[in-house]
Amino acid sequence: MSAGTEIQWKNERSYNARDAASSMVIGVAAYRRLHIGDKARGRAQMRPAHGDGRIFILKIRVIHVIYSQMNIAIEHIAIPAANPVALKNWYERVLGAREIFNNGKTPPTLLVALTGGGWFEIYAAERPLPERGNNKLAGFRHIALRVPAIDAAKNELEKRGVKFTEEVRPAAGGGSVLFFEDGEGNLLHLVERPADSTLGK
Repeated sequence: MSAGTEIQWKNERSYNARDAASSMVIGVAAYRRLHIGDKARGRAQMRPAHGDGRIFILKIRVIHVIYSQMNIAIEHIAIPAANPVALKNWYERVLGAREIFNNGKTPPTLLVALTGGGWFEIYAAERPLPERGNNKLAGFRHIALRVPAIDAAKNELEKRGVKFTEEVRPAAGGGSVLFFEDGEGNLLHLVERPADSTLGK
């Protein structure tokens, strides 16, 4: 179904699916009959019988129609830094990132892009977080970097000055991970997935 699917209540008033979410919670209970027209995918038509059970199911389906149209992806991750320029330089030198934005201020706010996709926003931190390397603290704790082969990536990063202090361990969902820190001690890890992994498919 598209977000433009027309929704028509029993009293002949019509709404667009983009505007119906706030009305639906009250309207379904009040009107007891809802018709989703032929514009729905597969020419689906739903004509619920009396009873809260089926009406409730229909309400959830229509709300899903509205929100399933959102195409959400992670664009960037923010990294407040004691020295934004130095940390930007680290990501360029070690991970091959490239600067794609600089606001020209002192200290600057920067955007850098990884070659395989994903951006980091690097800007001045107000104060350091002493336990930033603790992977068990609440909140966002590390950034996982997908690589075809951990051993090869590790060897290359060691040539670029990265120090690995942990061993490779199993990854959640299959594969393996290897943790390390960036130039200011923020947690990163490499992740290698099996060639036949079906995660996210």
